[in-house]
Amino acid sequence: MKTHTIRCAGATVGMILAMGLAHADNLVHVTDGAPLHSGQPKVCWNDGSAAPGASSACPSAVVSPAAKPVVASLPVFNPPPAQPTLTQPQMVHLSDAQTFAFNSARLTAKGRDRVDSIGRKMQLVENVRVQVTGYTDSFGAARYNQRLSERRAQVVRKELIASGLPADAVSAQGRGATHFVVDPATCHGSLHARIACQAANRRVDIEGVGPDRP
Repeated sequence: MKTHTIRCAGATVGMILAMGLAHADNLVHVTDGAPLHSGQPKVCWNDGSAAPGASSACPSAVVSPAAKPVVASLPVFNPPPAQPTLTQPQMVHLSDAQTFAFNSARLTAKGRDRVDSIGRKMQLVENVRVQVTGYTDSFGAARYNQRLSERRAQVVRKELIASGLPADAVSAQGRGATHFVVDPATCHGSLHARIACQAANRRVDIEGVGPDRP
């Protein structure tokens, strides 16, 4: 519906009604202060044209801007990212040369840093369980190798716990000179060469599994 603005002098509302204008429902505003001309009010539509009976030209059209609706801003909720889960076991092999001093269960500085890094990554897995298993090469007595593999596994377990993993989520065991990566029968040459050949057998395995695995 077209709206109009009326400017008129004095108390002219009654006069406007008396004029019987056909579009009286379009009159939206009346103001005082405009001069009278020949006893009639100055009536202007809001498009700048004069209403019937107006005595002078109208000023430029006055258009009132439409009020903009106020839209309340709602807070944005970002859900926390879902924690990853392990659908398959994750295995990390720590070789003797990278992790321990020779014939020792003491972690090297490089080995400690690597174990700490593994522990921090495994903390991101929901309900992770970690199995640490130590192994040795075929050199030396079986009992000695068994004890050495157990000690190394326990040292790695303690370091994983120190990195932030729950103690009850990390277990350790030693298996001595078993489950070889390199078959000792394929290693030949001097003692030094054969020891170097079996380097991959002297290791600690860290296996991370999800909560559904035994």
